[in-house]
Amino acid sequence: MMSNTKTTEELEIIEYLKNRCEYSRTKLKEMPDIHSRHGALEFQSFGGLLEIVMPHPAVIQYDYFNIEAKHIETVALAKDAVAAMYYLAGSCKVKDGPTISNYAARVTEVFVKEDGKWKGRIGHWSPLFGQKGLPDKFGAD
Repeated sequence: MMSNTKTTEELEIIEYLKNRCEYSRTKLKEMPDIHSRHGALEFQSFGGLLEIVMPHPAVIQYDYFNIEAKHIETVALAKDAVAAMYYLAGSCKVKDGPTISNYAARVTEVFVKEDGKWKGRIGHWSPLFGQKGLPDKFGAD
């Protein structure tokens, strides 16, 4: 049985995930500088193949963003590595792109601490049954 006691690092990741959604909600763009300097291995929510995502400037902008991280569970893997499993759910409108009124994904991410900041190293987003993820290319509705 898993312990309900969270490490400091786990609590930091829970706060970070909530802050990442809040950043997009208030700034109407994705949070920059979220990937490890070594890159991240990711399965995206549009269902594509495994990608290597290197650090890059934030590129996705929104007309509105109402997506929240929910039911966040964490596991400390090492002092500077934490895995998180959670749901992202809500709606958003990608600037010059689609409206996604039923975004809902299951997410697993592994974070590492680099220079005092948490960075994504592994990520897997999969849409919940009957729901949508973000598309791989953004075009008008």
